[in-house]
Amino acid sequence: MIVTVVRMRLLYSLCFLVTLFLLAMLWVTTSRSFGQDKPPQTQEEKQARQDLNQGVQAFKNGQYQEAERYFWHAKQLDQGLLNARLYLRRPTRRSTSPVRRAMKTFARGTPRSKNSGAC
Repeated sequence: MIVTVVRMRLLYSLCFLVTLFLLAMLWVTTSRSFGQDKPPQTQEEKQARQDLNQGVQAFKNGQYQEAERYFWHAKQLDQGLLNARLYLRRPTRRSTSPVRRAMKTFARGTPRSKNSGAC
């Protein structure tokens, strides 16, 4: 009876240690995989970071088209720059781009008036 209890406690302790180890390994690999922690090495990476920072400032000031240009340039210079890709996917509330307006209008469909005679 006592041997069974000791075995069970050892088994639980071993499961706890394995779980703790796996969580630690997951945390370490996840923090390294994003690539945002490493300092820029090449001149292109430095320029991409600078463009990213200027794009963020333009975005905060409401200059969405200028910010989008900075983000696209940063993404072209450094494909691994996650923040540039995230900002490019962020919707802009006051986007004045005619292409974006046309795409939104097309996606919604053309409004029909009551007198158009269409079903």
